Amino acid sequence: MIKDKKGLSAVVTTLILVLLVIVAIAIIWAVIRPLLTNPDIDIRQKCIENIVTPKEVICSKLGSCTTMKVERVGTGDDEIAGVIVGVEGDKGKATITDKSALELGGIITVNIGGMASTIIGTNPKKVEARVYFLNDANEEKKCEATVVDFTAKDCVLTSECATPQKARCDTSSYVCAGCTANSDCTHLSLTTCTVATGVCS
Repeated sequence: MIKDKKGLSAVVTTLILVLLVIVAIAIIWAVIRPLLTNPDIDIRQKCIENIVTPKEVICSKLGSCTTMKVERVGTGDDEIAGVIVGVEGDKGKATITDKSALELGGIITVNIGGMASTIIGTNPKKVEARVYFLNDANEEKKCEATVVDFTAKDCVLTSECATPQKARCDTSSYVCAGCTANSDCTHLSLTTCTVATGVCS
């Protein structure tokens, strides 16, 4: 009789241990399964492999901007939903989204002329670029930005050149230069350009 009780006790103990192991496995699986099927993990991996970097930013010291080139680097060739670029100045940062196709190793020119200088302020000094993807719910998932310091140009627009001797913005060097046509003088409320001297009157 005692032997039967010991045998029964061993069986019960074994069953309890087996049940505890099964419960433990079920709990661990319940924790791990969402991580394995989480689409955000896939997005994070894509962000590591798909990187963009800003290049050739055209912004003036007064905060006017025209274009920025963005190059796609990294090792990934996933289809991206677009890029988000930003410019930061004394007052703050403005951003623009561009949905142009950008292949690995490719470069696009993003029009950043719509960025308000009232948001950026003067002396823009940092630019950033990042890719974003759309998840299964069509929500934007933004990757980390690549941030680069840059030096603003003296001018981008002719209206930023304020003297009769230097009334025009030379878009090859982005510095104020002498006028070459009467139209260069109108923003100064002057009508005539003396081309020989480059002075508005």
